[in-house]
Amino acid sequence: MNKKVVTTGAFAVAAMLVVVEGFGLLNYKDKYEKANKELNYVTQKEQKEEKENELTGSKDYLEEIKNVRKIIDENYLYDVDQEQLLEATLTGMMWGIDDPYAAYFSAEEFESFSIDSLGTYSGVGAVLTQLEDGTTVVVKIYPDSPAEKGGIHVDDVFYEIDDTNVVGKDSSTIASMLKGEEGTEVKVTMYRETNDEYIPITLTRSHIEIPSVSSRLIGKDIGYVKIESWDAATVKQFRKAIVELHDQGMIGMVIDVRNNPGGIVSSATSVLDLFVEDNKELSYTIDKNGKRTDYIAKDDIDLDMPIVILVNENTASASEIFAGGMRDYKEAILVGEKTYGKGIVQSTFTLKNNDAIKLTIGEYYLPNGECIHKKGIEPDVTSTLSEKLKKKVTLSDEEDTQLKCGLKELQKLMEKVTEE
Repeated sequence: MNKKVVTTGAFAVAAMLVVVEGFGLLNYKDKYEKANKELNYVTQKEQKEEKENELTGSKDYLEEIKNVRKIIDENYLYDVDQEQLLEATLTGMMWGIDDPYAAYFSAEEFESFSIDSLGTYSGVGAVLTQLEDGTTVVVKIYPDSPAEKGGIHVDDVFYEIDDTNVVGKDSSTIASMLKGEEGTEVKVTMYRETNDEYIPITLTRSHIEIPSVSSRLIGKDIGYVKIESWDAATVKQFRKAIVELHDQGMIGMVIDVRNNPGGIVSSATSVLDLFVEDNKELSYTIDKNGKRTDYIAKDDIDLDMPIVILVNENTASASEIFAGGMRDYKEAILVGEKTYGKGIVQSTFTLKNNDAIKLTIGEYYLPNGECIHKKGIEPDVTSTLSEKLKKKVTLSDEEDTQLKCGLKELQKLMEKVTEE
């Protein structure tokens, strides 16, 4: 006899069949419905008890906070700054959920964080990114900036800012601490792994105009476009750049997103949209409840030319959405190194008094359905820079071996188009 796995409900019914045999179909039906009602009652009761346990646990959690607060108020020797206590509590909650990208912002910090997306600020001119271990490192330094003048290097780790230890703090919080009124000073201590040393540096803040997009012509017909970040101005600047390059005779293009840590996802998908046929999937996200949000091509533009995209280990987040989408639709080949692998989405939520928190709320997927979180994107053609060259603020075309490799691959694509 074949053995079968029987569910609880089916087992109850099967057992009942033995009892009711010979009593007729009506008795069987009545007992069957009664058994199902009993099973449903048990299930509903269990679900109710489970929900009550969850609520009880939540109440215990809140009661514990109230209890600690009561002990502090009744026993702590000195006066308590209530606002500081609240900020510390909320900061601790963000730390406690084990999300390296979660953060609490005071109203002032959130205002500074929001200004970042506008493309201009007063600060030190360093582009930061946060690693999985929670440390924040420098991935780019703007030329002639306070960071460059002060001697900060790419890959330096922030250890202290104005005598406050910032190891493990959210990169957005650290960026806010570096900003301030033009002409004011900020003291930083950087850890440099190559020398295993801590370096104290005093920087004078200045006005920083962020060049989100820069472009130029290489030779007579190759356009080079560098995207530094994905902010509110990126799409407009990118469109302007390619129009100007086209007018100068561009027939092939290198797009450089190396050391671009990400930014506004919709800016990246809008630039991707320029090259993808309408109604095609650009990217999509899925949240904890399974809700899907789609980014669909819809701009009535479908640019077509040979393109190479330069990527490296600091190409992250929105930059990976752009590079991955171009790869998936075979609009470009990727040259360089494996990308960082940040495939999660953060969102901010405003609290009372304009404070805010930032949380990871979902994962994003490339058009082919791939989530590259903690995996990154492998380039089509691998090319690396020496460690010495990675430390330099600017590279000449002759020094930039990845650019030279990209130009070589682009030439192959352009020759192929000419043959066709």
